[in-house]
Amino acid sequence: MTEVFGEVGGGQLEVLSEDECLRLMPLAGVGRLAFPAEAFPVVVPVNYRLLVGDPGLRVVLRARPGGVIEHAVRVAFEVDGADLGHHEGWSVLVQGTLGHIDGVDLARYEQRVDPHSWVAGRSSWLIITPVAITGRRLRAPEVEWAIDVRAYL
Repeated sequence: MTEVFGEVGGGQLEVLSEDECLRLMPLAGVGRLAFPAEAFPVVVPVNYRLLVGDPGLRVVLRARPGGVIEHAVRVAFEVDGADLGHHEGWSVLVQGTLGHIDGVDLARYEQRVDPHSWVAGRSSWLIITPVAITGRRLRAPEVEWAIDVRAYL
């Protein structure tokens, strides 16, 4: 069950359960990876795949070897969906640690899930191990029509 977090501009902001977050995450396909780098935080778009099972959720992505992403350790990963016409949307945030996949683990992950990077040369496999998964959904207020539809019948 979702908890109503508050009202925003007439709509309602709900806190999503972890199960609901896991249901929504595969719908996005592209997320944003945030991490500290030098003097300022960096946020980069990445395509990803989810690996759900024992020991839990993992987010798998590929990066350019030697790139800025490879040096990240503590990360935030965010995916969302928006319905701009109805002023509704959702957002899921995964906070965790980023590690490398190589050797025997790479062969195992490659068979189970491949994020198929949209950009050539992304051969470094990375995995996010979550420490927290949270989400929010904004629901638009119900619209009350000023004119009764029956007037047109």
